[in-house]
Amino acid sequence: NPDPAMKPWADLRDDFKNSNRLQASRIAEFLDRIGYRIESTDGSAPPITLSPEEIEQLAEMEHGRWIIERLQSGWHYDAKRDPAKKLSPYLVPWSKLSDKVKGYDRSAVASWPSVMAQAGLRIVRR
Repeated sequence: NPDPAMKPWADLRDDFKNSNRLQASRIAEFLDRIGYRIESTDGSAPPITLSPEEIEQLAEMEHGRWIIERLQSGWHYDAKRDPAKKLSPYLVPWSKLSDKVKGYDRSAVASWPSVMAQAGLRIVRR
């Protein structure tokens, strides 16, 4: 894949690795905002499934976090995406994104329960 943001971890640019770490660092806070917490698990219960409404809320929060992170690291808005030049058409409010682009964040947050389970954690209602 020629997109530098979509390379395997070992080949990922440091700024993109940092972006992934920053996303992970905010998961507990975002889940707390919608009434969940994270705890250890023995794996006996399957991961929860977040509702479409919860996914939408979390995805919008994640997009806001992503915009701040990108702007702080020197990215700028441009109609044409160019990760090498730190340009993105997605540096806009959630309401201005296409459903396709919103899908990136929706997909990421919907995966959080299974990713947590792989790490011996689970998401539970507070």
